[in-house]
Amino acid sequence: MAKPINTNLNKKTNFNINFTLFPEKYKDYIFVGIIILSVFLFFMGVITTHEIAASDNLASFSFKTYLQDASKSGTFPQWLPYIFSGMPSYSSMIITGDRYWDFAPMIVFGFSKLVGEIFANDSVRVMIYYVFFGIGMFLLMRTKKFNSEIAFVTAIAAVFSTGIIHWIMIGHNTKPITIAMLPFIFLLMEKLREKFTFFFAVLLIIAVHLFFESVHIQMMFYSALAIGIYIMLELINRLVTKNEPMSIVRVIGVLVVAGGLAFLMSSDRYLAVQEYTPYSVRGSSPILHTQGNKTDDNGGNSYEYATEWSFSPQEMITMLVPNYYGFGKLPYSGPETGNKEYKLPTYWGQKIFEDVAPYMGIFILFMGIIGFVYYRKDVFVQSLFIISIFLLFLSFGKNLSIIYDIFFYYIPSFNKFRAPSMALGVLQFAFPILAGYGMKAILEWVELQDKRSKKYLMSLLYSSVGFFIIGLIYIVVGKSAYISALSNTGNQTFQSVAKQVVSLKEFVWGAMTADWLVIGAISVVFAGAVYLFVNRKINANIFYMTVFFLLFVDLWRVGYRPLEISERDTVKETFQKTDLIQFLEQDKSIYRIADFVMSQSSPNLPAYFRLESVGGYHPAKLRVYQDMLDVADNGSTSYVTNPFLWNLLNVKYIISDRQLQAPPIFQSQQTGAFVYQNPTMAERAFFVDGVIVEKPLEILKLMKEGKFDFRKVAYLEEPLNSNIEPPSANANVKIIDRKNEYMKLKANATGNNLLFLSEIYFPLWSAKIDGKDAAIHKTNYAFRSIIVPKGEHTIELTYHSKGFETGKTLSIASNILVGLLLIISFIWDKKKNKIIK
Repeated sequence: MAKPINTNLNKKTNFNINFTLFPEKYKDYIFVGIIILSVFLFFMGVITTHEIAASDNLASFSFKTYLQDASKSGTFPQWLPYIFSGMPSYSSMIITGDRYWDFAPMIVFGFSKLVGEIFANDSVRVMIYYVFFGIGMFLLMRTKKFNSEIAFVTAIAAVFSTGIIHWIMIGHNTKPITIAMLPFIFLLMEKLREKFTFFFAVLLIIAVHLFFESVHIQMMFYSALAIGIYIMLELINRLVTKNEPMSIVRVIGVLVVAGGLAFLMSSDRYLAVQEYTPYSVRGSSPILHTQGNKTDDNGGNSYEYATEWSFSPQEMITMLVPNYYGFGKLPYSGPETGNKEYKLPTYWGQKIFEDVAPYMGIFILFMGIIGFVYYRKDVFVQSLFIISIFLLFLSFGKNLSIIYDIFFYYIPSFNKFRAPSMALGVLQFAFPILAGYGMKAILEWVELQDKRSKKYLMSLLYSSVGFFIIGLIYIVVGKSAYISALSNTGNQTFQSVAKQVVSLKEFVWGAMTADWLVIGAISVVFAGAVYLFVNRKINANIFYMTVFFLLFVDLWRVGYRPLEISERDTVKETFQKTDLIQFLEQDKSIYRIADFVMSQSSPNLPAYFRLESVGGYHPAKLRVYQDMLDVADNGSTSYVTNPFLWNLLNVKYIISDRQLQAPPIFQSQQTGAFVYQNPTMAERAFFVDGVIVEKPLEILKLMKEGKFDFRKVAYLEEPLNSNIEPPSANANVKIIDRKNEYMKLKANATGNNLLFLSEIYFPLWSAKIDGKDAAIHKTNYAFRSIIVPKGEHTIELTYHSKGFETGKTLSIASNILVGLLLIISFIWDKKKNKIIK
């Protein structure tokens, strides 16, 4: 009786669970090639047409000419004169110049930039980081001893998770850099835990440094949380089990050193930022506290402002049915649109609006849960699950305040972050790896054929079929409740559109139910393929090809929705030189503009044409400027509308899309915009008769009401050490040289005269008169003035950041050190045969 039983076991043992369509020797290379190809195929419409014209992309593109000018002149750009009447550029993280002294970013970022230039499409530059992310995920799974097929599934699932792939579509171009570095950091920590090699330790330093150079602080924070949770659980487990605790202690030590050196390599950036922060809206309190203030006393966001984009527990259903709460903008055509297709906002959840749902793929979600349950004793699996749950809870923000508030009120600088839902990005890094463990479990089920395996298999089958059946039942009985929820939603954007498009609610219901049926069908087909594979009714090739096909169909059909491929070159059209620009360029004098037209296309558009504007867009502008807008204007974050401020700010031209009382001096034939000249504007530099000392808030109130003659009196916040004499008719001043970080003037003072400069006050500017240091006084709250003694003098103003200069020195030294360590470690470990192939 025993003989046939053994025969059956041998037959089962001989069942091939390996994917054989690719030669084993070349599998890794082929799968990596498919990862690269899939990213380019997904974005083929962008590559073959025009780069993505998201508003954030346009805002950044506005500074292209500024960076080109700095590169040509051989100077590093630190002061930007083109928005908000001038503000720091590098230290406020608006832009980055050519950091030739930092070799790793120069190579990696330079490569992505080169690819973008080859395709003449900046969106391709960002796509490269998705390629890096996919390759990193693949290599991480291979390092964890997963087969190539599972590593490929994990990589594709991570790259095309909707919450990650849509970043490039909305212009959030630094987030992909942050997430791309995360798998490489985990990979190198794993290598060092297994066996210490000098070379991998140096590579970890470089990976952490590139992570720092992504400069998306909020995503870096969430990613660092994930690393910290993994390290902590590994350490606790190994200390308790006494299973080589020193291996993880070694990793912690290397990680600490890597963090320190990586920071030093980026210290020019971060020391400059640290120097600037106390003077920005992100690091200082507003002078006037109002109900509408978005910042607190320390420059952090107000609680309500910080938590506006909180994920909600009920919206977790969108991880199963991405359309359940609508889905950002969806294509709609109907009677209200003349049967023409338009993308309408369909999201009706509690956030103000939303671009996408955090969808990771239906069977990726199921397999992630199975992966955790099946391998729950594995510490890495435990850490991935805790990372996922913890970041999910943190993403709830105000909806789970018991957790979020601890971070908001007690973690330094956390209150400067917005959109708690951003934490889901790291969850979508962790969960595909758990899904990889779920895929590994399937292979064990095939081999073991035991009761436990059958139990898990049937649970997957029942869950998938049940999800599909629930969808069918809901379609039959749930419509009235769903439509009622749509009618009663507090989402004002959705309600506003629904009033104009009567059939919108029916459309959203139809899109949701269709989504549920398609995704339900995918889950059933996947579960059926698993069932057949585990019971050895189909071979590994058919199973894996089915999984690959379902994965691409599931994720691509959802991830592709927010991608808008323009038939027009929006970027080129936005930045084309119109007759309006040509008119303004004829004026070679020094002046600023108050723009209410060009900025509608892109808030920093005038900067592209080297036009100095009093408006713009940046979330970390100078505090003195925002205070001036808050008190002396209408509280805008982008525009100046007070005519008295126009005068002080040297505004010569007002550009409007409507007619004002005065006759325009020019009207664009291309845009219809009107140009008005401001005859009462102040020159960029002039002498005033005297000074008055007043409290800062009172100065701003006087500016709001325009109750003083700025040519006769200047308001200071502290008394001067010397008396000021009114200038006579012979006093004059002329600007003879002017660059971004430098200004040179010739002045003839007829006494101890006060020279007012319509330049924004910032302490990093210094002044010299005839080569001798001179004090710059904070004047009219947000401007500068200098006391000029009697006679003819040369006055020079220079922007100098000690933080940048110190950081640059440290960065150069640490880059040289790490570069040498990289070469030495490679030679040393190769000689000792320690480099793992």
